Amino acid sequence: MTYDLPNELTVTADGPVRIVTINREADLNSVDEKLHWALANVWRQLAADKDAKVVVLAGAGRAFSAGGDLGWITTFLDDPVARDESIRLAEQPVEALQGTKRVVNMYLSQVLSGPLQAGFAAEQVTMRSEDHRQRLLAFRKKTEK
Repeated sequence: MTYDLPNELTVTADGPVRIVTINREADLNSVDEKLHWALANVWRQLAADKDAKVVVLAGAGRAFSAGGDLGWITTFLDDPVARDESIRLAEQPVEALQGTKRVVNMYLSQVLSGPLQAGFAAEQVTMRSEDHRQRLLAFRKKTEK
């Protein structure tokens, strides 16, 4: 499947696993307007990918994500329409994923901002079972080699 996303976010396939990588390495993968849009919209595309069973979210380089890009976020002070649009986009991932895919965040201890916070808060609850924990640890060992 081809994903319609800006370069700030890529999806690669490894069998039934889709690896979603945040690609703003020079900015520690902070979320700007383009990335925010991509993070909000990738989940519907992943849900439509019939061959995808698991989604792994990762950040390029040394940081998963520094959170929101302050240069972008501070523009909301003068632009309430942009702020409201950002909030609207933030609601899309949770709606799109409703039980369609298992999502694994490579860094579950990280606090995520923007469109992923609510979705991963719910996901972390389901990842607390010992079986899920063991699977995550095995995946991490495989990817660290």
